[in-house]
Amino acid sequence: MLMPERGEYAMTLSWFCGRDRPWQDIADAVFDFVLGNNRKSRQNSLMATLTEQIADMLWSIVMQQILLIQVGLMQAVPMVGTPLSFVYTCWLYSLYSFEYTWLNARWSVRKRLDYYESHWAYFLGFGVPFTVATFFLSFFVGAAIFSLLFPVFIAVAAAASPIPSSRKNSFLGLVPDRLPICYVARNLTNSLMANIEEKARTAVSS
Repeated sequence: MLMPERGEYAMTLSWFCGRDRPWQDIADAVFDFVLGNNRKSRQNSLMATLTEQIADMLWSIVMQQILLIQVGLMQAVPMVGTPLSFVYTCWLYSLYSFEYTWLNARWSVRKRLDYYESHWAYFLGFGVPFTVATFFLSFFVGAAIFSLLFPVFIAVAAAASPIPSSRKNSFLGLVPDRLPICYVARNLTNSLMANIEEKARTAVSS
């Protein structure tokens, strides 16, 4: 499990508890300013029905929690555990930061993950400063620093233009165009949600 001294649980709790306000307001304001969109146009978006949006949100929350568990489990791997955990924390914090903008744009969870994994190098770099500032701190200090920095990274993410990863433009062509960062978490989430849906159908039909 995750080590409390890293502070990831406190940080994630802060993120989920404040997912709508006030951090969503920050993303809304920057999104409106940068893209020229307004609240009414977003409300009129036809991305999905309310039920589909709720299902999308629940799926995303479950997947991100599984990713967080992965980060904690990686710390137990000898020699490479801490570096692996650090790298995945960079990706995870980037996902947290950009999620608000993607939701404002009414992207489906499939589109968000496809975009995320095809811009993996950019999101790794984006998350490095955030991770450096919190990764090695104690539980409460890490949570406090996270809460202070998170609004800044949300605003930066809303105004950012991520560069896609490209094998063609990389050194010796060694950088893949896409990296399946969420492969394990995506499959586990699909299995879990399918199991829950099956049990719900069984309960309704019985």
